Amino acid sequence: MKAKEVLILAIAWLVFELSIFRDASFAKPWFYVAVMFAIGALYLGYLLVSRGGARGLKMPELIAIDAILDADRGADFGSQPAE
Repeated sequence: MKAKEVLILAIAWLVFELSIFRDASFAKPWFYVAVMFAIGALYLGYLLVSRGGARGLKMPELIAIDAILDADRGADFGSQPAE
């Protein structure tokens, strides 16, 4: 499942849960969700503006840092005594 699909599913689930709890006693949780959503929207807006649009939000490439460090050291993992 892609990240966009997970995000859409999570938002749909949140809307479903909030639609169940419409009693006045749930006013504080509704307010909390609205504030957190607003903070998230503001932060996303900031990231989009400061990084040059949606392209700036791309995740970095995943690399096997252990393999790179072991190759630089010239030995297989665990073959040298600990220092």
